[in-house]
Amino acid sequence: MSAPGTPSSLYPCPSQGRDPAGLTGWCLRPTDRTVGRKARRRMNATILSRFSPLPMPLTSSLVAPSLLTRSAGLLMCPVSSRVERLESGRGKCPFEQAQRSAAVMAGGVLYAATVKNYLGTEPIISRAVGRAEDWIRTETLPSWLNAPAFVAAVALSPADWGDEDGDDEIYFFFTETSRAFDSYERIKVPRVARVCAGDLGGRKTLQHRWTTFLKADLLCPGPEHGRASSVLQDMAILRPEHGSGTLIFYGIFSSQWEGAAISAVCAFLPQDIRTVLNGPFRELKHDCNRGLPVMDNDVPQPRPGECIANNMKLQQFGSSLSLPDRVLTFIRDHPLMDRPVFPADGHPLLVTTDTAYLRIVAHRVTSLSGKEYDVLYLGTEDGHLHRAVQIGAQLSVLEDLALFPEPQPIESMKLYQNWLLVGSHTEVTQVNTTNCGRLQSCSECILAQDPVCAWSFRLDACVAHAGEHGGLVQDIESADVSSLCPKEPGERPVVFEVPVATAAHVVLPCSPSSAWASCVWHRPSGVTALTPRRDGLEVDQYLYHMRLSDENLLEISQRFRKEMEKGLGATTHPTASVKMLPTFVRSTPDGTEHGEFLALDLGGTNFRVLRVRVTDNGLQKVEMENQIYAIPEDLMRGSGTQLFDHIAECLANFMDKLQIKDKKLPLGFTFSFPCVQTKLDESFLVSWTKGFKSSGVEGKDVVTLIRKAIQRRGDFDIDIVAVVNDTVGTMMTCGYDDQNCEIGLIVGTGSNACYMEEMRHIDMVEGDEGRMCINMEWGAFGDDGTLDDFRTEFDQEIDMGSLNPGKQLFEKMISGMYMGELVRLILVKMAKEELLFGGKLSPGLLATGHFETKDVSDIEGEKDGIRKAREVLVRLGIDPTQEDCVATHRVCQIVSTRSASLCAATLAAVLRRIKENKGEERLRSTIGVDGSVYKKHPHFAKRLHKTVRRLVPDCDVRFLRSEDGSGKGAAMVTAVAYRLADQHRARQNTLESLKLNREQLLEVKKRMKVEMERGLSKETHAIAPVKMLPTYVCATPDGTEKGDFLALDLGGTNFRVLLVRVRNGKRRGVEMHNKIYSIPQEVMHGTGDELFDHIVQCIADFLEYMGMKGVSLPLGFTFSFPCQQNSLDESILLKWTKGFKASGCEGEDVVTLLKEAIHRREEFDLDVVAVVNDTVGTMMTCGYEDPHCEIGLIVGTGSNACYMEEMRNVELVEGEEGRMCVNMEWGAFGDNGCLDDFRTEFDVAVDELSLNPGKQRFEKMISGMYLGEIVRNILIDFTKRGLLFRGRISERLKTRGIFETKFLSQIESDCLALLQVRAILHHLGLESTCDDSIIVKEVCTVVARRAAQLCGAGMAAVVDKIRENRGLDTLKVTVGVDGTLYKLHPHFAKVMHETVKDLAPKCDVSFLESEDGSGKGAALITAVACRIREAGQR
Repeated sequence: MSAPGTPSSLYPCPSQGRDPAGLTGWCLRPTDRTVGRKARRRMNATILSRFSPLPMPLTSSLVAPSLLTRSAGLLMCPVSSRVERLESGRGKCPFEQAQRSAAVMAGGVLYAATVKNYLGTEPIISRAVGRAEDWIRTETLPSWLNAPAFVAAVALSPADWGDEDGDDEIYFFFTETSRAFDSYERIKVPRVARVCAGDLGGRKTLQHRWTTFLKADLLCPGPEHGRASSVLQDMAILRPEHGSGTLIFYGIFSSQWEGAAISAVCAFLPQDIRTVLNGPFRELKHDCNRGLPVMDNDVPQPRPGECIANNMKLQQFGSSLSLPDRVLTFIRDHPLMDRPVFPADGHPLLVTTDTAYLRIVAHRVTSLSGKEYDVLYLGTEDGHLHRAVQIGAQLSVLEDLALFPEPQPIESMKLYQNWLLVGSHTEVTQVNTTNCGRLQSCSECILAQDPVCAWSFRLDACVAHAGEHGGLVQDIESADVSSLCPKEPGERPVVFEVPVATAAHVVLPCSPSSAWASCVWHRPSGVTALTPRRDGLEVDQYLYHMRLSDENLLEISQRFRKEMEKGLGATTHPTASVKMLPTFVRSTPDGTEHGEFLALDLGGTNFRVLRVRVTDNGLQKVEMENQIYAIPEDLMRGSGTQLFDHIAECLANFMDKLQIKDKKLPLGFTFSFPCVQTKLDESFLVSWTKGFKSSGVEGKDVVTLIRKAIQRRGDFDIDIVAVVNDTVGTMMTCGYDDQNCEIGLIVGTGSNACYMEEMRHIDMVEGDEGRMCINMEWGAFGDDGTLDDFRTEFDQEIDMGSLNPGKQLFEKMISGMYMGELVRLILVKMAKEELLFGGKLSPGLLATGHFETKDVSDIEGEKDGIRKAREVLVRLGIDPTQEDCVATHRVCQIVSTRSASLCAATLAAVLRRIKENKGEERLRSTIGVDGSVYKKHPHFAKRLHKTVRRLVPDCDVRFLRSEDGSGKGAAMVTAVAYRLADQHRARQNTLESLKLNREQLLEVKKRMKVEMERGLSKETHAIAPVKMLPTYVCATPDGTEKGDFLALDLGGTNFRVLLVRVRNGKRRGVEMHNKIYSIPQEVMHGTGDELFDHIVQCIADFLEYMGMKGVSLPLGFTFSFPCQQNSLDESILLKWTKGFKASGCEGEDVVTLLKEAIHRREEFDLDVVAVVNDTVGTMMTCGYEDPHCEIGLIVGTGSNACYMEEMRNVELVEGEEGRMCVNMEWGAFGDNGCLDDFRTEFDVAVDELSLNPGKQRFEKMISGMYLGEIVRNILIDFTKRGLLFRGRISERLKTRGIFETKFLSQIESDCLALLQVRAILHHLGLESTCDDSIIVKEVCTVVARRAAQLCGAGMAAVVDKIRENRGLDTLKVTVGVDGTLYKLHPHFAKVMHETVKDLAPKCDVSFLESEDGSGKGAALITAVACRIREAGQR
């Protein structure tokens, strides 16, 4: 952003006309009319483009390079800049603001460091010139860039180094995840990388990739060496303005570890970076030397990674295109330097443990003496700006400014003339960089040591000197006030007087106007003790142990966390004081609940019956009708049958009045007595409380008892769905209004809390997936002595006089039942010690329970609290003085504040646990609250909120008052249970079509065998979808093969040449060497001769590379394109695929084309023995290891199978003897409609939108290319029907291909918790709840299981056919398998194996994973063919 006119004309825009989100921009003052409306519009648009989140960088404007600058996320475009052209922004700028990026213009060219894909998983540093495919960019290897967060970029010309000739160098600063640590934690490391502007990439290796990419660690040690170096937050690049001075990089570093609040500022010199980049490389590839420096004699020449300068040109290397492969291979494998870059002077300029710095800007200013100083502006996490100057080797903070009304992180800063523009997420402000007027005296001005400011004796003021010297003084280095400033008349220190009570904690305030001023506190002479007082200060002293510091509260919170874990553990639960009882409530409301429900609330001598109607018409409306019924005392003490018959009678009466007896409505039952719950609708009473003593109920399920009572009547029926307590009801009631509500809290007569816990942590309940509400029963916290050091004598006295001594100790410290009594006991003791009431007591004050909690609330009221204290004391028979009333008021404050603080400490533990469970950096959660203390005490809620937010600053907590948690809450639990059940039924009905039983799988097997026969038959082959193509491979390896063989693997834009050495005898084995070559696009689209000449050129290069030039070797050719094979060494190309368009090849034999190209070269001769596909290669590779291997299977992106068929059955080939491998091409199984009754609507949708509709239907049901799409279509269907993602379909989910099959593998991983599943969905742009994650996981499981079963059914058909061909009762056979789906999916292989075993019980089938079937397999086929040929010649 750049302002027209002077910065002083900027002011924050008024609220009218602001962005709807409340974002603040900069406007021009009304007086600046000459600038015009157009400039103002353009300026505001610029600001909006900075702050508005953009979903995708579809286009970017290219402006004149001289007008473009960038600083920490602020794009600076002067108003006069013109758009020269529009082009795609992909790979030049990020897709969203959260993705850190950096860019710089050099020589009119954009160098960008960002991410190339929407998911942010493909980082890229590129030179964005021309078409995207022609860019020079980083290699897609983790050793080059591994999850980087880019910070800054800078271009340095030869002139910056003092050179006349050379290449521009581009430096990028970033933090990335280190691959050098074998640690569970992801270790972050700050680094600098460099590329050269003249880099053109390599000719073969590193084609279109940087050949000069080098990177090194940046080390900025903290108090403990290296601790602050984890994360580079920002980098300021300070260039000398007039060619003099030193170029310096100033960086802010912080620690990645939670709890290590360290920020450090370090300065780095470009020359130090260059020295490290010219030093030793670090070994990253070879395990035995990993992490060690590469020896000098192992580094090829010319030195890898160097810019092409004159010294390189003298060695005949005019550009990077002429660099030898050994140099390029080395730099590809060794991008990291071994030594780190140390800061200038070897240490940080500044280290702080109490401030988190996020942004930095630097500029160089000249002092009065002419000496230059570097001034740094440091933006903090809480919206403060620190202005600092480097004096010597240290950084001194001159000023600390709070910039915004509310604390918020500073995101951007930019210097503009004498102004610093600062932006947060919501606001922009400006700071004058020459504000010397804040320093009021000569001493302040000198002590500030600000190089901009000097004291003017003429003006008697501190001024910005601007190079003037007359009558000005300044001393930056030593700040010698005594010699520069005369004694100012009447100058006296500022004095504050603060009263202090004995043993009290009092903050002594000090705000010096200079960073070098100090405060000194003295006790007045002659004061040795304080006279006794009877007011608030004396009470503070007396009740010192009831006033808890934050350290105390954090300790209590930590102890409570341990008690929570004990309550959740199976072995520790019986002895845990905090019981953490499962409630079997597995979900909170999502706002889509609807229906009519009954609620029954039984918790005392009265009980309520309610009808709750929930409507979901976009208004989320809840209507309630209720009636209160009494329970006579004789029924409370009679039999259980009588009690529950009475409840049933009242229920019938209520339904009669509402005329709903004919309906069978679901009912939620709030039963507020101690119970053991085993199901949502099963709860066993442990013991009666609250005066109930009905016989025959303790130890019984109360749901069963009420059901039997209803059955005895016979005049109505209800469905009792859930039993809950009032705390859970509170959470569910608030959860309907706020879906972030996952904690329930009651602070009233008693106190308790509940929250949603991960199932994997609840040992008492089976299952690991999802969440469940835990009724904490936290009132018993401390019953095991955990809180003894925090309990006072008054707490002990309360407990001893209670009905349950030694129990519910925490509740007795915080709840309304005991708060008033605590105050009374304190007042009595203080009176006995003659500290109150003149030492006099009254019968009223001595009577237990006469000082009520309501009195505490009244005394602490906003108005007339002291008068209310007098009224209460007089009512108790006390004649108080004014001081007595003040002291009583203070006692009430301390007791209620302790209650709120203790409650906050335990809530903080719950919030931290939820935060850790979710793995979120910042938790957003809502707490539903009920209870008379919370609602009626005038300050309790405010104190609770404030303390919670102070104890867990990394949580955004909202408190929501509950209305009728025990009634409405029970109905909401029932509504949620009904919603979940309905949605579950709907989803299961949909997924049922994807679940195959044994009979269906046997039918698939049967149909596969039929199609195999049709493909083998000459008569039906032409119309058979399963083509059963002869491969002319007539034998598998027998172990006697030996020799050297070449293999050529061509299946895409890259291809491989391999040398495979096969040994037999004692040293039997296979040794391979290979090299990967690329095929330029112009060759792919040229003539066939050009394509095969290029292939032969690469073979020649490989032979030379291996030192085998001129050697003639047998060659196997893996050619993965549609072909018609007529013999082992003859294969007619039917059609190019995968982007190839070379002319003159289709309809020709590819072996002949290859041989002709070899003859044209006239350098060597090769014996092309075999042309194969990768499936056959897989079988042959495994056949070398296992002689029983006669089947090949690939289940990866695509799927296919081959097997050894009897020659008599292969009617397309002459001959009856022996066997031949048949390439099944089984992906087309079902193309004739034979699988239509097994295909679902989702299979049809995927097929219709594919590149080949109606083709490869079996492959589309089982292979990796399509499973993710099937899942995506199911998720869209569920979402449209309101069964998933709360019915909110995202644009991301509509994107084809977004749900890759690799995500199925990750989601279904056994070790992956739902936390990680949610992270994957979030990574895909899908905001999900825990319930959504369970559903997505289930869908993935069903789709992948069906694929494995179908694959197993097909394989069962193959092995049974082999067995039947040979007339065997049983068959032992091995299947060689390759493919990412088979190898990487956690359950696919197991399910497929089980299916084959079940459907082909007479076959003993083993599965052997193949390694490199397309390369090694081709060579082994060649080896087998040579063995057979040699045997025939003999």
